[in-house]
Amino acid sequence: MLLKKSLDYPHCLGTKVIKNGHKQNGMQTYRCKNCDKQFQDTYLYLGAENKTKILAMRMLVRGSGIRDISYVLNISQTFALQILTSQTDIELKPRYSIYDRVQVGELYSIVGSKEKKVWMLYAYCAKLKKY
Repeated sequence: MLLKKSLDYPHCLGTKVIKNGHKQNGMQTYRCKNCDKQFQDTYLYLGAENKTKILAMRMLVRGSGIRDISYVLNISQTFALQILTSQTDIELKPRYSIYDRVQVGELYSIVGSKEKKVWMLYAYCAKLKKY
């Protein structure tokens, strides 16, 4: 009995995916025929998963520190910092143009040395329970 595994490329959601050799660690690689990019189905290091990066950002917004994020997600503290500092140019558009009341919070951290200051601002609407 032949089992066929269907894969979709996670970035462009392309369905035309073919096998494209193996990595040095033996993991199978695939190539998307739509955008011609290479990817893996599973990763040995959890930090390479896109879900891990999203969870790290959600944990930061909920008040978790770098050490908590690295411990819970089983990634290094250096990689947790790298995820958070790479997301500095994200600009979110609000869902509504007018809010009755909004709570604004800020997070200040020093990355590496005192010259490298990182700020993160977020807003929360308690009435709608939305960030």
